[in-house]
Amino acid sequence: MKLQDIKDVLTFSAFQPDSDDSSSAMSKRMVGRRYLLLNISRDKISWRSVGKKGDFEDAGSVEGELKEVAPQMAEEWKSLTDNGWVCVSINNRFVISLENNLSRRAGYEKLIRSNPKAVLGAKCDRTKKYAVYHNPETSASILLACDESLVKSSDEVLKMIGLQPARISVGIFGMVAEYLNGLNRLSEEERPKDLILLTCCEGSVFVLRQRQGQWSELRARSGVYEDDIGPVAQLTAPFFQDLEPGTPVVFLNDRLETPFAQRMVEGLKNFSLQDVTQPDHLWTVLGRN
Repeated sequence: MKLQDIKDVLTFSAFQPDSDDSSSAMSKRMVGRRYLLLNISRDKISWRSVGKKGDFEDAGSVEGELKEVAPQMAEEWKSLTDNGWVCVSINNRFVISLENNLSRRAGYEKLIRSNPKAVLGAKCDRTKKYAVYHNPETSASILLACDESLVKSSDEVLKMIGLQPARISVGIFGMVAEYLNGLNRLSEEERPKDLILLTCCEGSVFVLRQRQGQWSELRARSGVYEDDIGPVAQLTAPFFQDLEPGTPVVFLNDRLETPFAQRMVEGLKNFSLQDVTQPDHLWTVLGRN
């Protein structure tokens, strides 16, 4: 046994997943390492760095496309990491839809990434990357489709400047899935039968209507807003037209208490609003999944 192997056992690092183990959460893969979180919108890149103790540190944003911004930001981004590790959220060129009767065969989570046609059948588009979230109580599913070309080009650009993408996902989908996971852990008596889930993430919007425990309507768009809540109100208006008094309206934003979030909360004050946004919500979701 080598000396380093002995040291690893003594520090428990031998039992930790490797940094490039995509099946493990970032927070477990990067124990004791600094890494970067990136959110890539069409014309804006934002970031947050994570320190060796898992605390959020530097933050920033810059206007422009990734291929233009990355060479300019390369040295700063690399300086915020150990060995260039980065977790990426794609925030454009995705479609989220409400589907029914998708395959739930054992191992579907991995299968939809490696062989999506086996899960989606005729719905499969070979130019897309997929993820799915199933309603455990019904046959409904939330299906994410993202342009594979965007995933590949983002990966290539980041590698060209010396970064190592550890995971590429769609942040708003992760935010929604994590909230629904928490909801499903509640007892049947605690779970609301009716609700609206409204999620906003740096310009992207997701809204889901649930009636009597059934997901009935869904809309999702990227690049909807900057600071003005008007486009969000226009996109989501049909979901509120026949809303029964007292129906919970759950609001989830990428960050807590931004001017945009405050305007959204003010605009929803006449409904039974539940603002479940946490500080650094998007970054937290990316880091712990």
